[in-house]
Amino acid sequence: DDDYKPNSTMIEMIVNFLMRVALITADPKDTSALSERCVSLLDKALEIWTGASLKFQYFEKVIEKSESHPAHLLAGLEIFNVLLNKKMVKTVAANSTSVRMLLEACRQCESPKVIDAVGRLVSKYISPPPPNDTEPHTANFLKCLHEGIEKGLSSVNANQLTARVDRAQIHNAERILLTLAEKKPDVVDGYAQTLVKIVQKFTREHLSHMMQARQGQRQQEPVAEDVVDSTARVLVMGLKLLSPRLAALGDNRKGFLLAVSTLIERTTIIERQSGDTAGVLAEIARIVGVWVSDPAAGMKTQEKANFVHKMMNFEQLRGTGPYNTFLQMVYDLVSSPTPADPELVSKVQRAWMIGLRCRDPTMRKSFFTFFEGQIPKGLHSRLHHVIAKQEWDSIGDSYWLKHGVELTLNMVKSDDPLLGQGAGAQSRNATELKGKVSDSALAAFAKNDAFLNTAYAVTAGELLGPLCELLHYSNALTHVLWTSLFPVVWASLTPEEQQGLTKPLGMLVARDCNKFQDLRRPNVVQGLLEGIHRCKPTPHVPPPVLRFAGRTFNAWHSALSILEDQITAIQYADTQVKGDAEETMAALTDLYKRLGESDVMCGLWCRQSGSMETKVAVSYLQFGGWAKAQEIFLSAMTKSQSGLLSNVTKAEQAVWEEQWVHCAKQLNQWETLSAYARDINQFDIMLECFWKTDDWDALREILHDPMPSDASQTKIYDICNALQEWRLPDAEKHCQEAFQYALKNWCLLPDVAVQAYVPLMQTFHQLVELHESALMLDEVNKSIRHNSVPELKNTIQAWRERLPNTWDDTTVWHELLTWRNHVFKQLTKTNQSSPDIKQALLVCGQHEESWTLIKFSQSARKQGLPALCIQNLQKIMSFQSMDVQHAYTKTREEVLSRIDMKTPQELQLGMNAINKINLDYFNHHQKAEILRLKGEFLSRLPDTRQQGQFRVDDAHSAFSTALGTSESHGKAWVSWGNLWDGQLQGKIDRGIDDVQKASYAEYTVNCYLQGVRYGSDKARMLLSKVLWIIDTMDEFQGVGAEFDKNAEHIPSWNWIFWVPLLLGALARPQALRFRKLLTKLAGDFPQALYC
Repeated sequence: DDDYKPNSTMIEMIVNFLMRVALITADPKDTSALSERCVSLLDKALEIWTGASLKFQYFEKVIEKSESHPAHLLAGLEIFNVLLNKKMVKTVAANSTSVRMLLEACRQCESPKVIDAVGRLVSKYISPPPPNDTEPHTANFLKCLHEGIEKGLSSVNANQLTARVDRAQIHNAERILLTLAEKKPDVVDGYAQTLVKIVQKFTREHLSHMMQARQGQRQQEPVAEDVVDSTARVLVMGLKLLSPRLAALGDNRKGFLLAVSTLIERTTIIERQSGDTAGVLAEIARIVGVWVSDPAAGMKTQEKANFVHKMMNFEQLRGTGPYNTFLQMVYDLVSSPTPADPELVSKVQRAWMIGLRCRDPTMRKSFFTFFEGQIPKGLHSRLHHVIAKQEWDSIGDSYWLKHGVELTLNMVKSDDPLLGQGAGAQSRNATELKGKVSDSALAAFAKNDAFLNTAYAVTAGELLGPLCELLHYSNALTHVLWTSLFPVVWASLTPEEQQGLTKPLGMLVARDCNKFQDLRRPNVVQGLLEGIHRCKPTPHVPPPVLRFAGRTFNAWHSALSILEDQITAIQYADTQVKGDAEETMAALTDLYKRLGESDVMCGLWCRQSGSMETKVAVSYLQFGGWAKAQEIFLSAMTKSQSGLLSNVTKAEQAVWEEQWVHCAKQLNQWETLSAYARDINQFDIMLECFWKTDDWDALREILHDPMPSDASQTKIYDICNALQEWRLPDAEKHCQEAFQYALKNWCLLPDVAVQAYVPLMQTFHQLVELHESALMLDEVNKSIRHNSVPELKNTIQAWRERLPNTWDDTTVWHELLTWRNHVFKQLTKTNQSSPDIKQALLVCGQHEESWTLIKFSQSARKQGLPALCIQNLQKIMSFQSMDVQHAYTKTREEVLSRIDMKTPQELQLGMNAINKINLDYFNHHQKAEILRLKGEFLSRLPDTRQQGQFRVDDAHSAFSTALGTSESHGKAWVSWGNLWDGQLQGKIDRGIDDVQKASYAEYTVNCYLQGVRYGSDKARMLLSKVLWIIDTMDEFQGVGAEFDKNAEHIPSWNWIFWVPLLLGALARPQALRFRKLLTKLAGDFPQALYC
């Protein structure tokens, strides 16, 4: 029946049944969603029967047992929300006990749906039209809410928020308070102190979670993901509650602002951009935006500016949300025609500059339009603004010349045709051939006309707009455009305008905003200097600025080219300008020196020097005559101080002093250098001298004092000092820092390989060995603890195989091998508990130390420094024992060095040393070498029995004995051959032809060929001497016979180098002899004779 209406009893049964079923069936496992359907039907029933009576007795029983069942709580909350939706506030108020019980059960719930339902319940209950606050049920409801909030927020006082219940209580209390604050903002003031404490505590916890996630820490109990999320939610709600009440916080204001500031600084440093972090930072960006834009926010202008400057670090975040919010805030602030706080606008100039490089093209365009609007029109005005007026510090770590290029390109009118004015293109051939050619040809002409018309229609803006956009994606393109446009713009300026921009241009190169550009390629300084070099006339940049820019920003070649142009200009300038020549030459010399161009550097010294002493000494330097050069430099300095040399510039005197020190280093005069460095307080030289002379106390003392010195080299001294004191962790730390310094210096060198890379590679070699030294000492420490033999064999073997090149300076050998000796000395002084292990380390250390000294001495001798060789060999005399091989090598190097010194005294000392040698310990080859050296000495020592003669006969006897001891010793054959050749040359010089001359020639040929036979490299180079003797003394039959007899025993490949001479000799009387040799060579190596 359509007119049927249920009575009140039936209505009461229906609605209470729906409410009861909704509570009973509330189960998260229920897939039929019966509970939600019942709540929906209840909503419809109450809409029809507005006066229905609800009974909450069963409701209270269910809620009382449902603290651990969020589904029941959610159903109960939805029921009350339905009642409030139907304006049944009195019904809800009449059942305040049920509401109170429900809210109390929800206080510790962690379900987000339940918390959202609580928020809707509170919001609807206090929404208009609200009940009168004086009514008891309303007062009780608000009292219940405040009690729950107070209990929930008080959980922050726990020492550790480890319990999930505590976090849930704080979170739920903040959620309810946030709902109340939407209708009554001042309700937050009563909880301000507790809320500030929550924000501070959860800020620390949030940052800790982020740091752990960034470092990948593996804890026994890793932080759960829901804990991280809840921490971020509590923190965000705390910020939302307190930020609008900043002016009313009172004493809590400082703590809240400090927490916000900490979040901004630490989050951007940690550089982790997860969803939680983005939410926190986004909220902070919104809050600060409100504070900055609202004059009544309760913040001072300086505080606003400080927050804006700290938020500039948002640019480093991987996410763009907080960063874009920050940029929009800054843009709204600076672009407002009537700013609320003009002082703040002036203080955030640096902040809006970073908007010019925003990743969002739309935002970037807005900032650039604002930037361009502040600059007057005109090419000179824009260039002057870029060079002289604009502060680029805030974007100094980017290639900011792109904005200068864009300002220049925007001077072109965007609607101007790119190819000039054209009224329309029409092919002439098409007009002439109309009617004479096919329709397809005419169609091709028409298509060509259409293409030309399209090209003529292209405007400058259609090309320059995308080009300017590309500048933000390619620094290389910006570099090319700047270096091409700047010379053109410079040439278009008047001389007065150029003069006005010259000084600011030099200041711009040296400005602090470029300090972040040193490792960028290309960088701003490179673009500026290359553009300056291309300008005609070239702007004058001070030489000290060019020197600094060239070596700091890898702009070597541009700086050198500009300096060379300045030198050329000074040569043709008047006397007044020539005063700058010394400064320019000093800068040019310094750059070439840092690049390792020693020849160019020496040429510049000779060019600017006014004394002959400098030119002579520099020439000795170029050829490695360190002792002679040092002597001349010292003489020049003495003459200059006594007034014997006049008109000597300070730069030339500085060259004398610097190169005298360099020569002293090459000659290993560290004691002299140490005294010199103490007198003039030269810290770098003092540090180098102290560690090379084992003066560790002095080194330690000076390292603690602040001083200007090379940071990378000082780190090496720190490593040495730490290893000397067995501070291995500190040594490892300094080693890593030194590697970083060296790598940075490597990056500052030109891309093209230059000689300057060699010292850096030697530094890396030194750092590797310092690191290995730390590992060796650590191995020794472990052996002491475990009373075992340390495993050092692999490292020592690697050190023996890893030596500097034979042509490297002696300073390189000395630094490397001296440090090895320091390590070996430490091995001999270890406190091993076992006497056997201690003795083994002592023997090992002395053995390796002697080997190292011998190698260094050998290198010094081969580089023409015999005195240094003998000086190092004398250090071995203090060793208790020495290997036979080391004793032989030491003796040999000492004797050879005295031969090279060539003075009678040194020759006699060398002879005495040989006479004292006990040959019984050596093998046949070593005995032959010692006897050969004895023969070398005898051939140089004067014969006391015959005035003006040498002990040649004794020398022949020594060589004969040497070869009798070891016939296969090739060097002895060569030395004996040299002695015979010397006597032969004496006969030839005096013009004596006799039988003795023929004998000398035979013996010379025999010795040289025997030397080749037994593998002497020097003898192979003397085959030309053999061929010369055969050619000039063919009349002596014995010479040719001696050649024929010994040539058969020489491997034929030795003659390949002399094939042209042998072929030419076929036309001479010795043709038969050489034909045999060529025939054998053709059989063994036919390709060598193929023409």
